[in-house]
Amino acid sequence: VQTFRKLEECYDQITQAQKRRVLRQVLDGAIGRIIELKHEMIALEMSEYHFFDDVLQDLKLTPVFR
Repeated sequence: VQTFRKLEECYDQITQAQKRRVLRQVLDGAIGRIIELKHEMIALEMSEYHFFDDVLQDLKLTPVFR
């Protein structure tokens, strides 16, 4: 998700049309994979809610709510 957000920020800043089109394809592919992962996690854990407290602590990140 962090990578997606950074790519999205790049997409917003790029002015060249060719690079913008390619980056849009990459963004669409990345969000598609994120959605696939979410569905896979739901299927494995039988829950739509996932708790990443340990992962966030290991990566020294704080949760971001959007």
